[in-house]
Amino acid sequence: MKSKNEYLNWFVLGAHLYPPEKKKLPWYKTKRTIFELTLATIICIVGIIVGAALGSRRTPPPPICLPHKTNLIVDYLWSFDCGDAREDLTGLYNGTAVNGAKADSRDYSGQGMALYLDRKQNQYIILPRSLNLTLNTSFTVTSWLLIAGYMPKTILSDCNSFNSICISFVITDTTLNIQISNWDNATIIQTAFVSFQNYACQACWIHVAFSFNHQTGSTIFYFNGIQIGEKYLNLTVATLSQPNKMKATYIGLDAVTNALPFYGLIDQLSVLYAVKNVSVILYEATVVCRYRFDNDDINVGWGPNNIRARSQHVYRLYSNNKSTLLFNDSDSYFQSTGFTLMNSNDYAYSLTFWLRLMYGEIDDFTVHARQLTDSEFSTLAQSNDTQNLIKEL
Repeated sequence: MKSKNEYLNWFVLGAHLYPPEKKKLPWYKTKRTIFELTLATIICIVGIIVGAALGSRRTPPPPICLPHKTNLIVDYLWSFDCGDAREDLTGLYNGTAVNGAKADSRDYSGQGMALYLDRKQNQYIILPRSLNLTLNTSFTVTSWLLIAGYMPKTILSDCNSFNSICISFVITDTTLNIQISNWDNATIIQTAFVSFQNYACQACWIHVAFSFNHQTGSTIFYFNGIQIGEKYLNLTVATLSQPNKMKATYIGLDAVTNALPFYGLIDQLSVLYAVKNVSVILYEATVVCRYRFDNDDINVGWGPNNIRARSQHVYRLYSNNKSTLLFNDSDSYFQSTGFTLMNSNDYAYSLTFWLRLMYGEIDDFTVHARQLTDSEFSTLAQSNDTQNLIKEL
């Protein structure tokens, strides 16, 4: 029989042979797992809040198209250079394209885009409000056009918001027309037109301008910068206004009759609430490019088309408040390209510039104009060896 001490020793020995197991905590009660779950919960809550906030926000409107800087004197300009056929330079008269009207890459200067309208598809642009061209104000409307077909075509048609008369600018094969109509019954109140038959060219870009002086009623028509006629209009016609009816302004369609759709290309359509003089219109219609070298960016264009140039190893020299372009290396050159207008119209053209040869003979300097492709010309001024200065090109 075992004594009490023997039993105690056996119990101690058994305890050493079979030590108690450590109690294992469930996975979700470990410190690391609790931290990870807390972090995941916080991330989910933040994601839900951010998602709800973003989902409730409206999609921001597309940015207003900003075409390249213009050097034209205008109040409103539709250049169509952004691939969006509706935009106005100011952003105030961004229109709506109807029946698939769109921009086309064949603009008149080779630098941007133009509006293409197909009369078979009845395409046009509707503007959000009236330009108020008949509200006792002077104005000048100008545009570059490449027309197709032989039907009369509406360039711009504007119905006044304050009376019931509309004014439409129409071109035919041989005439430029301004037509004043009663908006309520489509009655033609006045019309004025001049012929440009002696100046016309087929399938080429043309520049047209309509200038109205409200003090005298004088309306002058220009074709490619040349004044081709003067007529007189009275835009103070008494009509009954119907303010509950919506007034409309269209590019490429008569706003009164919804007839005479345009067929072809429209580019650089502009409106100025003043009378442009002959020299300004001639400059806009005939000068392709101009470079004055009057700021640090010597390649910037100062002409109506704002055509940028390319250059190498040329520098701006400034003295006596005058800027010149310095050619002082055998690799110096200044180049401008993209004169689509010259080729498409088979125009005669001229190059003018001030030139000072600092050293050497005259044959040390070259000005070269050549055709690069069927629609592109290049003008290159290059120094062969010595230092030369160009004041303006």
